[in-house]
Amino acid sequence: MPAMNKAAVQLLGVLNREAMETARSISNPEFRDIMTGLINANSAVIDADANGKPQEAMILLWKLWLEHKQPPDQAKWNTPINFIWKMKHDLFVIYWDRLAEFFSGDESVRYNAGLWMLNAHKYENAAAHLRAALVQSHPDLRAYCELSSVYKQTERLEDEARAEAECRKQVPAGDSQ
Repeated sequence: MPAMNKAAVQLLGVLNREAMETARSISNPEFRDIMTGLINANSAVIDADANGKPQEAMILLWKLWLEHKQPPDQAKWNTPINFIWKMKHDLFVIYWDRLAEFFSGDESVRYNAGLWMLNAHKYENAAAHLRAALVQSHPDLRAYCELSSVYKQTERLEDEARAEAECRKQVPAGDSQ
């Protein structure tokens, strides 16, 4: 557990090399894999900013999220495991927000960030990213459909109805998901 905390602090300080060295010292292989995945994701976001290509970072973020989306059952009673899952979740929010900040004019980044936030039940963040995707030069019009889901979850019924109507108007039937 101390190595996980140390690696997380190093990671937040963008000390990826140091964080990776610390992560390699984690004795539990599952936790070591999660931490190295988070470090690799952070590196991918930073590299995307440097090379101007966000696609690889988005693919890695989605892949890691899907691999470790559900916490193991023991997280319910095991405080360290629960902490790791909460930390992972918080880091993903940071990564998607950072990627969206680096590529604020890229509708696919904003749409994917909004979609991830929606899946993670971060509805306010999802709405912000999906709205940003809608005002880009060539929006992914399915964002209206996702935005209606956000409004439904947050009980903003008038906004939901408006977004749903726009979804039906903009997106061909059967292509809203």
